[in-house]
Amino acid sequence: MQLRISKSLSNYLKILCAVIVALHHYSLYVCAHDLSSSIFFKLLSAQGGFIGVAFFFMLSGYGLMESEKRCHLNFLPFLRKRFLRVYLPTLLVTILWWPISYLILGDSSPFIDRGG
Repeated sequence: MQLRISKSLSNYLKILCAVIVALHHYSLYVCAHDLSSSIFFKLLSAQGGFIGVAFFFMLSGYGLMESEKRCHLNFLPFLRKRFLRVYLPTLLVTILWWPISYLILGDSSPFIDRGG
């Protein structure tokens, strides 16, 4: 018996993992500022983010493996496809955010090195 995860189910599970990671960060804030003594926040702050990230990467790797089974790409076409889908949008957002962060954050911008 083979277990197959559909692409839509995988995407929903990855969204759930992202929510768990966000809740982990919120739980760290709640526990650091002693806003609640709930066991829910303590559990999430201890391991929630690690579990969410690990499961997210497992699902991503599974999706890449299934994609490779269906359509094998050589190294250069694979890099070109990834560049267009991942790196180009990241670069575009960074280029757009850089002047906006300087306008909003001014001298405290993380992009500007003040030399020590």
